[in-house]
Amino acid sequence: MKYSDVFLTDDNFDDELEKLSEVVGVHFHNCDGFVENLDAKFKCQTHPLGFEEWIIAGSYPCVECDCQQAYQKGKLAYEFGNGFIVLNFSVLLI
Repeated sequence: MKYSDVFLTDDNFDDELEKLSEVVGVHFHNCDGFVENLDAKFKCQTHPLGFEEWIIAGSYPCVECDCQQAYQKGKLAYEFGNGFIVLNFSVLLI
């Protein structure tokens, strides 16, 4: 099930991005844009709220400190009526 059937336009993009950001917990400043189709590297998973969430991610060592920590970095995409909003994310792995 896609995130929304709303067709994104210049008039409603910012409002829909803010709503999406609030629901998924990724700040809207992390928006990487809008695409009509996703790269084949994205994999579909189900968000805990029941809609599809497309992800491409990798784990990387922390290069800013001497500690043994890693980050998962990648992109999340959510489908609308005419394409996908893509968000960047970075999470510290414990």
